[in-house]
Amino acid sequence: MNAGKRLYLLRHGGKEWLDEDRHSRIAVETRMGHEVAGVDGLHSHVALAMEQEIADSLQSRWLRHSWSAREGTGKAPSPTALPFDL
Repeated sequence: MNAGKRLYLLRHGGKEWLDEDRHSRIAVETRMGHEVAGVDGLHSHVALAMEQEIADSLQSRWLRHSWSAREGTGKAPSPTALPFDL
C-alpha cells in the first residue's frame, strides 16, 4: 500500500464510526475537512456541543476497546499517568 493511501485511510477510517453514532452530517463532514455543497453547507455551522459529542463518542469507543483488549490483565488503559518522581 502506498503512503498516500495509508494517509487517506488514517484520515477517513473513523468516518464509519461517526456515521454509525449518528452525528450531524455537517459536523462529520467539517471534521473530515470536506465542504458540504448547497444550502446545507452555506447555512449550517458546527457548534461546540456538536464537536464535544463527537469527541465524547470517540473517547467512549477508545475506552471500550482498550478495556476489552486488556480484560483480565489488571493493566490500566493507555495512556497512563506519568510517575511523580520523573
